[in-house]
Order: sequence, then structure tokens, then C-alpha cells
Amino acid sequence: MSRRRLFRRIAIAATAVACAAGLTLIGVAAWSALTPSEAPAAPTRTTVDSVASQSAPLPAEEPTRVEIPVIGFDARVLPMSTPTDRVLDPATLDDAYWLDDDNGLAGADATGTVYLVGHSSADGRAVFDPLVDHETHESTLEVGDEIVVTTDEGRVVYLVQAIKQYPKTSLADVEDLWTQSPGRLVVVTCSYDGTNSTASDNLVVYARLAPESAY
Repeated sequence: MSRRRLFRRIAIAATAVACAAGLTLIGVAAWSALTPSEAPAAPTRTTVDSVASQSAPLPAEEPTRVEIPVIGFDARVLPMSTPTDRVLDPATLDDAYWLDDDNGLAGADATGTVYLVGHSSADGRAVFDPLVDHETHESTLEVGDEIVVTTDEGRVVYLVQAIKQYPKTSLADVEDLWTQSPGRLVVVTCSYDGTNSTASDNLVVYARLAPESAY
């Protein structure tokens, strides 16, 4: 089976699963439905020194950590094999997960897309909550922001190129999302609606290797 067909089947299965109140991913298998409390404030964007300017091309390796310096974001990355039922359900709230089924390593000689997925919530309990402004329901990231992925080789820097929101029911049809592309990073989580109780959309961040991290 081709990678594109595999990812499309994953997305189709995932979007068929109802969102739990307060915690979801790509339509992920439901966590216990918990009543959302007050929505968290968006992180403060700050001026930070460029990490890319201090980086160099590194051999591709598995991601172990992800940082977004401009919003002070830092999380562990764990490997996650695609489950047999093809429903993406990260095991913990606090960690980001790398789809490790030959879906791309992080580094200058990568041969595919790096996919990082993680839970978001309506009240600040989940790893990717800082990526979503719960008042505007837009991403807290901007084009050009650095996303730093740590591997055993060092720090690999990606620059945000685009930020999209897609209805969960159409995610499987977004061809560009599931296309393997060397040097690309894709981060996927949920975006909540105005009530902060339903996540009908997915937030997808597309990024590319910074020139300093590429050959």
C-alpha cells in the first residue's frame, strides 16, 4: 500500500470517531468526556534569538523533542505506530507523538514528511493547547516562526510556511497534507469552536527545513 493511501485510510477512520468533550485529536478515539473549565489564555509571543542562525545540517534521525521558542513551547516527542484500527489516539496528554511508520525523519537528508500529532483541549490540559488561541480560534503561530525538533544528532530547525484549518470530515481529501515531501514537517491537532466544547476542525501547521538546517 502506498504511503498516501495509508494516510488517507488513517484519516478516514479517524474522522469517523466523535470528539470527546474537552479532549480530541484528528477525531481520535475518545478520552473520558470531561466537562471543560475556563479556556486557557493564549501564550505570549516574545522576541527570541534565532535558533536557525546557530544550526547546521544534520543527518536525519527520529524526533525526541519539539520546541517553538516564540511561544515558549517545549514538549517531549514519543514514537507512535499506526494502530491496527487506524484511529490516531496518542497515549498521553502531555506528549507529542511522531508517526514512526517510515513517515519521515528529521534532518537534512530526510526522505519524507515528519508528522507530529498531539491532543488539544478546551481548558489547557493537553500538549498542543499553546498552538491554539481559544478566543479567536486561530493558531498562535505565524508564518516564519521557528519550530525546533531535537534528535540524537542535535537540533533541526523548520520554518512555518502555512497554517490551515480543515473540517475533520474533509481531512482525508487534503492531498497536500498526506503527500510525502522531504524536508517537510506537519503538526496536527484540533481547533475548538466558539463554545470551547466541540472540535469540529483540525489545525494543521506546515513547515519546511530552514536553509541553515538543509544541505
